[in-house]
Amino acid sequence: MPPRADFYLLKQADEHTQLMNACRIIEKAYLKSHQIYVFCADQIQADTLDKLLWEFKDISFIPHNISDAPVWIGYAESPFPHFSDILINLAQNIPDFFNHFQRIIEIIPENPKSRENAREKYRFYRENQCELHSHHL
Repeated sequence: MPPRADFYLLKQADEHTQLMNACRIIEKAYLKSHQIYVFCADQIQADTLDKLLWEFKDISFIPHNISDAPVWIGYAESPFPHFSDILINLAQNIPDFFNHFQRIIEIIPENPKSRENAREKYRFYRENQCELHSHHL
């Protein structure tokens, strides 16, 4: 069965807003006992997200790591077969292992380059028979 792909469309254009929204989505999914793999663009973005997950809420703790944990942050390696629940894709490309997940989340900043990239991803997921949903944040 193809995965569900959710597009979260932001009103802001900056990467910090994208990452803060990723933290909120990660927290919500973690509290519902999901396993989450966050695919980042590169090590810098992965390290930034790692730091934000420690700082974004004083009263929240989300066990995460750059390796095996309920929330796994990566940028090059495939988490399969360890993870198959939720993929949060923060990179411009769609990872080859996208179809190993039940749900894919794309968080799209409000800028022309990101929106065009989102349209290409949307077409790709539609061609791969994913169930598509859009959410405006």
